[in-house]
Amino acid sequence: MNQGNVAPTAPLYSQLPYPGDGVVRTTSARILLEGLRERAPELLSRRPLWIADVGCGTGEATAGIARMLPQARVVGIDVNAASLELGRALAVRSKLDLTFVQADMTQPLGEALRRAGVSAREGRFDVITSMGVLHHLSDPAAGFARVREILREDGLFQVYVYSKFGRREVLQVRELLDRALPEGTFQDRARAVRSLRLSRKHTLWEGVRTLRKRLRFGPPLRFGEIVQVAMRRSRITHLSDTFSNPCEHSFLFDELFTIFARTGWAFAGLAKQGGLPTSAEEHTRDPRALELLKAMPQAALFDLLAFAHRAAGWTFFLRPTKIVA
Repeated sequence: MNQGNVAPTAPLYSQLPYPGDGVVRTTSARILLEGLRERAPELLSRRPLWIADVGCGTGEATAGIARMLPQARVVGIDVNAASLELGRALAVRSKLDLTFVQADMTQPLGEALRRAGVSAREGRFDVITSMGVLHHLSDPAAGFARVREILREDGLFQVYVYSKFGRREVLQVRELLDRALPEGTFQDRARAVRSLRLSRKHTLWEGVRTLRKRLRFGPPLRFGEIVQVAMRRSRITHLSDTFSNPCEHSFLFDELFTIFARTGWAFAGLAKQGGLPTSAEEHTRDPRALELLKAMPQAALFDLLAFAHRAAGWTFFLRPTKIVA
Protein backbone atom coordinates (compact mmCIF):
# COMPACT_ATOMS: atom_id res chain seq x y z
CA MET A 1 0.00 0.00 0.00
CA ASN A 2 1.34 3.44 -0.92
CA GLN A 3 2.14 5.70 1.99
CA GLY A 4 1.38 9.39 2.02
CA ASN A 5 4.27 11.57 0.87
CA VAL A 6 4.78 14.31 3.42
CA ALA A 7 8.39 15.09 2.49
CA PRO A 8 9.28 18.78 1.88
CA THR A 9 9.92 17.91 -1.78
CA ALA A 10 6.44 16.42 -2.27
CA PRO A 11 4.98 19.50 -4.05
CA LEU A 12 7.65 19.23 -6.76
CA TYR A 13 8.24 15.50 -7.18
CA SER A 14 4.55 14.57 -7.04
CA GLN A 15 3.98 16.83 -10.06
CA LEU A 16 7.31 16.24 -11.80
CA PRO A 17 8.96 12.95 -10.77
CA TYR A 18 12.72 13.28 -11.22
CA PRO A 19 14.55 12.67 -13.50
CA GLY A 20 11.63 11.27 -15.46
CA ASP A 21 13.40 10.68 -18.78
CA GLY A 22 12.88 6.91 -18.81
CA VAL A 23 16.54 6.14 -19.56
CA VAL A 24 18.83 3.62 -17.85
CA ARG A 25 21.72 5.76 -16.54
CA THR A 26 25.03 4.08 -15.70
CA THR A 27 27.12 7.15 -14.78
CA SER A 28 26.73 6.79 -11.00
CA ALA A 29 27.11 3.02 -11.29
CA ARG A 30 30.45 3.35 -13.08
CA ILE A 31 31.72 5.78 -10.42
CA LEU A 32 30.51 3.32 -7.77
CA LEU A 33 32.23 0.38 -9.46
CA GLU A 34 35.53 2.28 -9.58
CA GLY A 35 35.11 3.17 -5.90
CA LEU A 36 34.48 -0.46 -4.96
CA ARG A 37 37.54 -1.63 -6.88
CA GLU A 38 39.73 0.94 -5.13
CA ARG A 39 38.26 1.06 -1.61
CA ALA A 40 36.40 -2.19 -0.98
CA PRO A 41 37.35 -4.82 -3.58
CA GLU A 42 36.39 -7.65 -1.21
CA LEU A 43 32.74 -6.64 -1.57
CA LEU A 44 32.73 -7.40 -5.29
CA SER A 45 33.13 -11.13 -4.60
CA ARG A 46 29.90 -11.33 -2.60
CA ARG A 47 27.00 -13.21 -4.17
CA PRO A 48 24.62 -11.56 -4.09
CA LEU A 49 26.03 -8.12 -3.42
CA TRP A 50 23.20 -6.28 -1.66
CA ILE A 51 22.93 -2.65 -2.83
CA ALA A 52 20.39 -0.02 -1.80
CA ASP A 53 19.82 3.17 -3.78
CA VAL A 54 18.31 5.46 -1.13
CA GLY A 55 16.30 8.32 -2.62
CA CYS A 56 16.20 6.56 -5.98
CA GLY A 57 13.55 8.80 -7.56
CA THR A 58 12.40 7.32 -10.85
CA GLY A 59 15.00 4.56 -10.68
CA GLU A 60 17.09 5.51 -13.69
CA ALA A 61 20.39 5.33 -11.78
CA THR A 62 19.10 2.30 -9.86
CA ALA A 63 18.60 0.50 -13.16
CA GLY A 64 22.12 1.53 -14.17
CA ILE A 65 23.53 -0.15 -11.04
CA ALA A 66 21.67 -3.37 -11.85
CA ARG A 67 23.02 -3.30 -15.40
CA MET A 68 26.65 -2.60 -14.39
CA LEU A 69 26.68 -4.99 -11.41
CA PRO A 70 24.69 -8.05 -12.49
CA GLN A 71 25.80 -9.99 -9.38
CA ALA A 72 23.97 -7.44 -7.20
CA ARG A 73 20.56 -7.55 -5.60
CA VAL A 74 19.47 -3.94 -6.05
CA VAL A 75 16.75 -2.22 -4.03
CA GLY A 76 15.51 1.31 -4.77
CA ILE A 77 14.04 3.29 -1.88
CA ASP A 78 12.09 6.53 -2.25
CA VAL A 79 9.28 8.40 -0.51
CA ASN A 80 7.46 9.38 -3.71
CA ALA A 81 4.98 6.81 -5.05
CA ALA A 82 4.77 8.44 -8.50
CA SER A 83 8.53 8.17 -8.94
CA LEU A 84 8.56 4.52 -7.90
CA GLU A 85 5.88 3.62 -10.42
CA LEU A 86 8.07 5.04 -13.18
CA GLY A 87 11.02 3.07 -11.78
CA ARG A 88 9.07 -0.19 -11.86
CA ALA A 89 7.97 0.46 -15.44
CA LEU A 90 11.58 1.19 -16.50
CA ALA A 91 12.76 -2.04 -14.86
CA VAL A 92 10.17 -4.04 -16.79
CA ARG A 93 11.04 -2.37 -20.10
CA SER A 94 14.76 -2.89 -19.51
CA LYS A 95 14.34 -6.50 -18.28
CA LEU A 96 16.13 -5.75 -15.01
CA ASP A 97 15.39 -7.46 -11.70
CA LEU A 98 14.83 -4.55 -9.32
CA THR A 99 12.88 -4.12 -6.09
CA PHE A 100 11.37 -0.75 -5.16
CA VAL A 101 10.23 0.19 -1.66
CA GLN A 102 8.40 3.33 -0.60
CA ALA A 103 9.93 4.77 2.58
CA ASP A 104 10.83 8.08 4.17
CA MET A 105 14.59 8.09 4.65
CA THR A 106 14.33 10.22 7.79
CA GLN A 107 12.46 7.32 9.46
CA PRO A 108 13.77 3.82 10.37
CA LEU A 109 14.50 2.28 6.98
CA GLY A 110 15.00 -1.22 8.35
CA GLU A 111 11.39 -1.37 9.47
CA ALA A 112 10.09 -0.21 6.08
CA LEU A 113 12.23 -2.81 4.30
CA ARG A 114 11.02 -5.61 6.59
CA ARG A 115 7.40 -4.61 5.96
CA ALA A 116 8.11 -4.80 2.23
CA GLY A 117 9.60 -8.28 2.59
CA VAL A 118 13.17 -7.24 1.75
CA SER A 119 15.74 -9.18 3.77
CA ALA A 120 19.31 -8.21 2.93
CA ARG A 121 22.25 -10.16 4.35
CA GLU A 122 21.92 -10.03 8.17
CA GLY A 123 19.34 -7.28 7.67
CA ARG A 124 21.87 -4.82 6.22
CA PHE A 125 23.25 -3.85 2.84
CA ASP A 126 26.81 -4.23 1.58
CA VAL A 127 26.69 -1.01 -0.43
CA ILE A 128 24.44 2.03 -0.30
CA THR A 129 24.31 4.88 -2.77
CA SER A 130 22.42 8.16 -2.38
CA MET A 131 23.05 10.65 -5.14
CA GLY A 132 21.69 14.17 -4.80
CA VAL A 133 19.11 13.34 -2.13
CA LEU A 134 20.34 14.08 1.40
CA HIS A 135 20.56 17.82 0.73
CA HIS A 136 16.83 17.83 -0.04
CA LEU A 137 15.82 16.56 3.40
CA SER A 138 14.59 18.96 6.06
CA ASP A 139 17.28 17.44 8.32
CA PRO A 140 20.15 16.00 6.24
CA ALA A 141 21.89 14.63 9.36
CA ALA A 142 18.85 12.43 10.02
CA GLY A 143 19.26 10.92 6.56
CA PHE A 144 22.95 10.16 7.17
CA ALA A 145 22.01 8.47 10.45
CA ARG A 146 19.24 6.34 8.91
CA VAL A 147 21.50 5.16 6.09
CA ARG A 148 24.11 4.19 8.70
CA GLU A 149 21.55 1.90 10.37
CA ILE A 150 21.10 -0.30 7.29
CA LEU A 151 24.74 -0.58 6.10
CA ARG A 152 26.99 -3.44 7.20
CA GLU A 153 30.03 -2.52 9.29
CA ASP A 154 32.34 -3.40 6.38
CA GLY A 155 30.13 -1.68 3.80
CA LEU A 156 30.64 1.35 1.56
CA PHE A 157 28.43 4.43 1.14
CA GLN A 158 28.54 6.51 -2.05
CA VAL A 159 26.89 9.90 -1.62
CA TYR A 160 26.54 13.17 -3.52
CA VAL A 161 25.63 16.47 -1.85
CA TYR A 162 25.68 20.11 -2.86
CA SER A 163 28.60 22.47 -2.27
CA LYS A 164 27.77 25.98 -1.04
CA PHE A 165 30.55 27.53 -3.14
CA GLY A 166 30.06 25.36 -6.23
CA ARG A 167 26.33 26.00 -6.31
CA ARG A 168 26.59 29.76 -5.93
CA GLU A 169 25.27 30.67 -9.40
CA VAL A 170 22.21 28.44 -9.06
CA LEU A 171 21.42 29.94 -5.66
CA GLN A 172 21.52 33.43 -7.16
CA VAL A 173 19.14 32.43 -9.96
CA ARG A 174 16.77 30.88 -7.40
CA GLU A 175 16.77 34.11 -5.39
CA LEU A 176 16.04 36.12 -8.52
CA LEU A 177 13.14 33.81 -9.46
CA ASP A 178 11.73 34.11 -5.94
CA ARG A 179 11.62 37.88 -6.39
CA ALA A 180 10.44 37.94 -10.01
CA LEU A 181 7.85 35.15 -9.84
CA PRO A 182 6.71 34.90 -6.21
CA GLU A 183 3.47 33.15 -7.23
CA GLY A 184 4.86 31.29 -10.24
CA THR A 185 4.42 27.54 -10.72
CA PHE A 186 7.35 25.20 -11.17
CA GLN A 187 6.65 25.28 -14.89
CA ASP A 188 6.58 29.11 -14.95
CA ARG A 189 9.97 29.31 -13.27
CA ALA A 190 11.50 26.73 -15.61
CA ARG A 191 10.22 28.57 -18.68
CA ALA A 192 11.68 31.84 -17.35
CA VAL A 193 15.10 30.23 -16.92
CA ARG A 194 15.03 28.98 -20.50
CA SER A 195 13.45 31.98 -22.21
CA LEU A 196 15.52 34.62 -20.37
CA ARG A 197 18.71 32.53 -20.39
CA LEU A 198 19.23 33.05 -16.69
CA SER A 199 21.65 30.14 -16.48
CA ARG A 200 24.88 29.74 -18.42
CA LYS A 201 24.18 26.01 -18.61
CA HIS A 202 22.11 26.66 -21.70
CA THR A 203 24.78 28.28 -23.90
CA LEU A 204 26.94 26.59 -26.52
CA TRP A 205 30.18 27.72 -24.89
CA GLU A 206 29.10 26.41 -21.50
CA GLY A 207 28.27 23.08 -23.10
CA VAL A 208 31.77 22.90 -24.58
CA ARG A 209 33.32 23.85 -21.23
CA THR A 210 31.28 21.19 -19.43
CA LEU A 211 32.29 18.55 -21.96
CA ARG A 212 35.99 19.42 -21.56
CA LYS A 213 35.71 19.20 -17.79
CA ARG A 214 33.92 15.86 -17.96
CA LEU A 215 36.58 14.43 -20.24
CA ARG A 216 39.21 15.47 -17.69
CA PHE A 217 37.51 14.84 -14.34
CA GLY A 218 34.34 12.90 -15.15
CA PRO A 219 31.71 11.77 -14.66
CA PRO A 220 32.59 9.23 -17.32
CA LEU A 221 30.84 9.64 -20.66
CA ARG A 222 28.80 7.07 -22.48
CA PHE A 223 27.66 8.73 -25.67
CA GLY A 224 24.80 6.33 -26.33
CA GLU A 225 23.21 7.36 -23.04
CA ILE A 226 23.85 11.04 -23.74
CA VAL A 227 21.99 10.74 -27.05
CA GLN A 228 19.11 8.89 -25.36
CA VAL A 229 18.80 11.53 -22.67
CA ALA A 230 19.01 14.37 -25.21
CA MET A 231 16.16 12.83 -27.19
CA ARG A 232 13.94 12.10 -24.18
CA ARG A 233 14.96 14.80 -21.71
CA SER A 234 12.14 16.42 -19.75
CA ARG A 235 13.57 19.94 -19.58
CA ILE A 236 10.85 21.34 -17.35
CA THR A 237 11.51 18.57 -14.83
CA HIS A 238 15.27 19.11 -14.77
CA LEU A 239 15.05 22.90 -14.58
CA SER A 240 12.48 22.70 -11.80
CA ASP A 241 14.66 20.33 -9.80
CA THR A 242 17.63 22.68 -10.19
CA PHE A 243 15.99 26.06 -9.62
CA SER A 244 12.74 25.44 -7.73
CA ASN A 245 13.17 22.56 -5.30
CA PRO A 246 11.14 23.44 -2.17
CA CYS A 247 13.81 22.12 0.21
CA GLU A 248 17.53 22.38 -0.39
CA HIS A 249 20.72 22.63 1.65
CA SER A 250 24.27 23.24 0.47
CA PHE A 251 27.34 22.75 2.60
CA LEU A 252 30.84 23.81 3.43
CA PHE A 253 32.91 20.67 3.63
CA ASP A 254 33.80 21.08 7.30
CA GLU A 255 30.05 21.17 8.00
CA LEU A 256 29.84 17.74 6.40
CA PHE A 257 32.75 16.43 8.49
CA THR A 258 30.79 17.44 11.60
CA ILE A 259 27.73 15.55 10.35
CA PHE A 260 29.86 12.49 9.55
CA ALA A 261 31.24 12.38 13.10
CA ARG A 262 27.78 12.80 14.67
CA THR A 263 26.14 10.10 12.55
CA GLY A 264 28.82 7.38 12.48
CA TRP A 265 30.78 7.88 9.27
CA ALA A 266 34.46 8.05 8.33
CA PHE A 267 35.41 10.02 5.21
CA ALA A 268 37.09 7.67 2.70
CA GLY A 269 37.78 10.20 -0.06
CA LEU A 270 36.35 11.94 -3.08
CA ALA A 271 35.25 9.70 -5.93
CA LYS A 272 37.53 9.48 -8.92
CA GLN A 273 35.80 10.65 -12.08
CA GLY A 274 33.20 12.33 -9.88
CA GLY A 275 33.46 15.69 -11.66
CA LEU A 276 36.31 17.22 -9.65
CA PRO A 277 40.04 16.73 -9.14
CA THR A 278 40.69 14.65 -6.02
CA SER A 279 43.98 16.35 -5.11
CA ALA A 280 45.82 19.66 -5.42
CA GLU A 281 48.15 18.13 -8.02
CA GLU A 282 45.23 17.27 -10.31
CA HIS A 283 44.00 20.84 -10.04
CA THR A 284 47.21 22.69 -10.95
CA ARG A 285 50.89 22.23 -11.70
CA ASP A 286 51.86 25.75 -10.68
CA PRO A 287 54.44 25.38 -7.84
CA ARG A 288 53.32 28.47 -5.93
CA ALA A 289 49.66 27.51 -6.16
CA LEU A 290 50.49 23.98 -5.02
CA GLU A 291 52.34 25.34 -2.01
CA LEU A 292 49.27 27.32 -0.99
CA LEU A 293 46.87 24.46 -1.61
CA LYS A 294 48.90 21.92 0.33
CA ALA A 295 48.99 24.22 3.35
CA MET A 296 45.19 24.34 3.47
CA PRO A 297 43.02 22.16 5.69
CA GLN A 298 41.50 19.33 3.66
CA ALA A 299 37.96 20.71 3.98
CA ALA A 300 39.04 24.14 2.71
CA LEU A 301 40.80 22.49 -0.25
CA PHE A 302 37.62 20.67 -1.24
CA ASP A 303 35.63 23.91 -0.94
CA LEU A 304 38.13 25.66 -3.19
CA LEU A 305 38.03 22.89 -5.79
CA ALA A 306 34.24 23.08 -5.96
CA PHE A 307 34.45 26.87 -6.34
CA ALA A 308 37.19 26.79 -9.00
CA HIS A 309 35.50 24.15 -11.12
CA ARG A 310 31.94 25.41 -10.54
CA ALA A 311 30.94 21.94 -9.44
CA ALA A 312 27.48 21.82 -7.89
CA GLY A 313 28.63 19.26 -5.36
CA TRP A 314 30.89 16.38 -4.39
CA THR A 315 30.62 12.63 -4.88
CA PHE A 316 32.45 10.91 -2.06
CA PHE A 317 32.73 7.62 -0.22
CA LEU A 318 32.14 6.94 3.47
CA ARG A 319 32.83 3.93 5.69
CA PRO A 320 30.94 3.17 8.92
CA THR A 321 32.67 4.16 12.16
CA LYS A 322 31.78 4.85 15.76
CA ILE A 323 29.45 7.74 16.47
CA VAL A 324 31.11 10.68 18.19
CA ALA A 325 28.80 12.19 20.82
